[in-house]
Amino acid sequence: MSSIPTFNARNKVRDPLHGYIELTDDEMLIINHKVFQRLRNIKQLGTTYLVYPGATHGRFTHSLGVLYLSTKIFDIIMGKNSSIITWDYNEIKKQRQMLRIASLLHDIGHSPFSHVGDNLFSPVIKNHEEMSANLIINTDLSEIIDMIGRKNGGFTYREIAGLIKGRIPSNYLLIKRVFSGDIIDADRMDYLLRDSLMLGVKYGKYDLDHLINSLNIIIDNNIPILSIEEKGIYALEEFILARHFMFTQVYLHKTRRIYDKILERSMQCMLPSNHLPIREEEFLQWDDNRVLEYIKNNPNSYNDMFLNRGHLKLVFERFPYIKEEEKLIISEIEELINNRRYLDTEVIVDRYTQNAIKFEDEMGNPSIGILDKNKNIHHVDKYSSILSKINDSLDVFRIYANEEKRDEIIKVIEEAYSKCLRP
Repeated sequence: MSSIPTFNARNKVRDPLHGYIELTDDEMLIINHKVFQRLRNIKQLGTTYLVYPGATHGRFTHSLGVLYLSTKIFDIIMGKNSSIITWDYNEIKKQRQMLRIASLLHDIGHSPFSHVGDNLFSPVIKNHEEMSANLIINTDLSEIIDMIGRKNGGFTYREIAGLIKGRIPSNYLLIKRVFSGDIIDADRMDYLLRDSLMLGVKYGKYDLDHLINSLNIIIDNNIPILSIEEKGIYALEEFILARHFMFTQVYLHKTRRIYDKILERSMQCMLPSNHLPIREEEFLQWDDNRVLEYIKNNPNSYNDMFLNRGHLKLVFERFPYIKEEEKLIISEIEELINNRRYLDTEVIVDRYTQNAIKFEDEMGNPSIGILDKNKNIHHVDKYSSILSKINDSLDVFRIYANEEKRDEIIKVIEEAYSKCLRP
């Protein structure tokens, strides 16, 4: 295998998490493009800043961080696998550059306030990945990417869009898994540490250097599978636990969730046909600033709650797990509330499940394996009793109500318990 290419990275951006991030002149054309600059005005964590005041960082810096970590992971894996990866110098150069561009652009299709708007995409464009691909294909970003591709082995903007949407040929699977995989990738590596730093919490911290230096791959039927060398098992445990704690303590925080719900309803009132525009130029006009300006200038119940911190208060909660014996009761509570047809300004039910971490695929093969000293791959649970027990989903069931409906909701809950527990 040829040596890892070096780039003429004459530009440096100083990042609070990673220090200096080096960028080429061509990459700066992407960063300075209006599609990418919009990310300065898209908060990484939606309404979390109303709970943790430091959570004002945007998708812009996160995307730079993913580029930085993706490149670092790629270079380490290439350096360890010269005997099994048969790419020549040009192919390495090509895939490394593709990885950097895809890492930069993977979040450009986020709605205002990021995941707050996940349910506001049209049926035509189902999610932010689809919108990211559309922005690449249908703006002049495509011309910039093609120009960079011609200099770096011959890739196109459509291949970058395919990487982000997940529609890729097998020869690009490695770089896809580096920036956006199933369990461990540069995206998660960056946001856990970045969010912890900006919020001033320690839940998301782990040993980044040791984790990255323990990453490796194994080739199975010509498919590269990301793996962790045996020496990195404790760093992997730290990483998975950090993700678990950030979800339970930050991302699914009770106050953040109700503000997300209120803001989602505010945005529905502003948007044509209750969903985000399909046309790229129109979509680019929507960012956090535009939403906040609308909320300030258009009084209604949702906007007033958001601006004046007058959110509905928590009345009932089951989190982070719902016991098996309570699932029937929860369903009964939901049905009783739905039948009463409360207004959203009176009662909001938050029901959400964060899927379990799957260390195996449907065939029983490891999604991420532990690589021993003899290059044999093992299932995670053979090496870590901690990780074998942390693969439960996280359940959110919360009921929020205003002061006038609080006592009524409590009676509904009591009625459901009485009905379901009746002998």
